[in-house]
Amino acid sequence: MWMVDKTFWAAIPLRWLAWGLLGLGGLSLADAVRDQIKGKVEAVRPGRNAKAHVVLRAEDPKRFRNLMNYQWVRSFVFGFAGVGLLLVGRRVDACNPFSPHFKGGKAIDELGEYLDARAPGWELKEKVAPQPPDAGEGKG
Repeated sequence: MWMVDKTFWAAIPLRWLAWGLLGLGGLSLADAVRDQIKGKVEAVRPGRNAKAHVVLRAEDPKRFRNLMNYQWVRSFVFGFAGVGLLLVGRRVDACNPFSPHFKGGKAIDELGEYLDARAPGWELKEKVAPQPPDAGEGKG
């Protein structure tokens, strides 16, 4: 089985967290749209004595608008945090030389030239991509 360096696997929980935040942002956005259409907002105060406060648009428009602003901002913060983490994960993949998504770069080329200059008899004759071992070897 072809193995990838363990630094590649370190980015997977980051992706899970990013997709979780995007999902949470989407659900929160759907909840905000539903509350805006219905004209009724429920806010729960965190803690042991959690009470649900219900605010209707017709009864108290100022508190309704404040709670709706909180819901809109909360959903976009979750969404932007998820997008930001996905971008960080892509950057980690692009910079990790053991990742299948490694982009390479000028620094790697300069390092190769430096090493070739330091040890002139050790150049590779041709560049060969590593091949995964055959899964069917030894069975027969």
